[in-house]
Amino acid sequence: MTITIIIAVLLILVAVYAGMFYVRKSTLNLAQSLEDQVQELLGDGLGAQVEELRELNLTGESLENYERIAQRYREVVNGKFPDIQMLIEEVRASLPKYHLIAARQNLKAAQDSFLEAKEVYQGVLDSVNAMQGKMEQHRQKKANLKQRYKDIRKILLTKNFSFGPAMPKLEELFAEINKEFTNYGDLMEQGDYGQADQSLQELENQTASIDKLLEVIPPLYRNLHNVFPEQLKEIKAGYLQLKKDGYNFLSEIDQEVGKLETKVQEEKQFLTDLQVTEAQDTDKTIRESIEDLYKQIETEYAARHKVEKRKSKWGEFIRHAEKQEKQLLLDLDRIGQHYELTHDEVERARDLDTKLHIIRKNYTQALTEIEMETAVYSRLENQQNDDFDALKQIEEEQGKIHADISALVVDEKKAWDGLAGFQGEIHEIKRQTMSKHLPGYPQSYYEKLDYIENLVNALMEEMNHVKIDMSVITTQMLETENEMRTFQKERREMYQAAVMAENLIQYGNRYRDRYPHVKEASQRATELFTRDFEYVQAVDVMAEALEKVEPGLFERIATKYLSKEEATELMKRDKAK
Repeated sequence: MTITIIIAVLLILVAVYAGMFYVRKSTLNLAQSLEDQVQELLGDGLGAQVEELRELNLTGESLENYERIAQRYREVVNGKFPDIQMLIEEVRASLPKYHLIAARQNLKAAQDSFLEAKEVYQGVLDSVNAMQGKMEQHRQKKANLKQRYKDIRKILLTKNFSFGPAMPKLEELFAEINKEFTNYGDLMEQGDYGQADQSLQELENQTASIDKLLEVIPPLYRNLHNVFPEQLKEIKAGYLQLKKDGYNFLSEIDQEVGKLETKVQEEKQFLTDLQVTEAQDTDKTIRESIEDLYKQIETEYAARHKVEKRKSKWGEFIRHAEKQEKQLLLDLDRIGQHYELTHDEVERARDLDTKLHIIRKNYTQALTEIEMETAVYSRLENQQNDDFDALKQIEEEQGKIHADISALVVDEKKAWDGLAGFQGEIHEIKRQTMSKHLPGYPQSYYEKLDYIENLVNALMEEMNHVKIDMSVITTQMLETENEMRTFQKERREMYQAAVMAENLIQYGNRYRDRYPHVKEASQRATELFTRDFEYVQAVDVMAEALEKVEPGLFERIATKYLSKEEATELMKRDKAK
């Protein structure tokens, strides 16, 4: 039992010792690693970079920034790093004595201090790199600006003729750039990169401004010095020559040229003062105005040729329309004595006559202006175009009116022919009424015939008026035509029914004794046929009775006693019932 306890205690002691040994070893390794990291930072060259910045003799804001960076660097290198090294030494001193707790506490303190120191150290490094980057940027921009400065100077020296009145102000602006460039160089030499930033921004703005001016001014000055004067001179000379040749214009072009010459002087002053926006606006106004003047001259020159080419045709067109108008008015007066004009023909013709008077007046005025050499041909060209369009419309309307009144004569002849046809039909109807061997005619037949004869008489009376209204006559013609067609159709049906009724009654005699309903139908149909003259009803009565005895009889008799067309028509009527 005692041996067992001893062995257990020994095992525990071995385990404890092994654990302490492991902790001691790992703590020592961590302390060594932390010391290596400190040494690595100290050997990365940041100190040399900070020293290089100090030797640059910085001033102003740059110096203040450097001092803040150097102070932070010294705090880390001379303060935090030695403190960390001291804690690491205490860790190493505690481990041989197995003061593990104290060692671990010192290690933790050293690690935390290192993290803080490393963050500050990294901030210093970033700041140093930023300062060095800014200085390098300034050196590069200074080199670029110096080259641009040389280029601008070369342009001003070799192409000064391209800038005209703007040259003095450009030289002043270049002098300001030169002054600012010198100031910028001085600030860099002094190491005041904060102030150098402001000077650089101003220098870049000035350079960009003069670059734009060097680009914009030459074409503007070229217009002012060469293009505009030549164009205005050409316009004025052309205008005066055309005036001598009898041309006139909507505006006084020589005065417009004078105004533009004043505008040219205004633009020159804008260039003198380097007011390029105003100069560009004025330049655009001058260019557009010159284009308009050229267009006016070209328009008048071309218009005269067109007007003179069409002058004779212009007059011929007017005379032709006037001749047609005169004839139209005569025809209206003649036609109006016999016909009622119901489509405003007279008012339409008078309106055309008024328009022709206006066109004639304008034409006469145009000829006077041409003869007196006061004509503005572009205006006359427009007048010609308007008159040609109006004359075409007038002649079209004259044609429509003439067609309307000509149709009255044609329509009247058609009406007389139609009236004669109606009278002939009535005569033939009366003759057939007398000649047809029928027992008689129903009263409705004579009433309808009288009604149609009255329509024909009324039509004749209307047509015999001194002044006739063809719209009324046409309406009466259509009504009479419709009534006549309906009556003729009814007459045909009546004659067909009479033939059929007579044959059906005769055919029914063979069934009278055997079929009482046939006997009764025969008696009724005979009364309708001989007394009432209702032949259609007689057919219906007999056909109904006989079809019950002998189906298909009606169709056979119709086919036998009537023409094919009459039989078909009668059967359709019977089926419809």
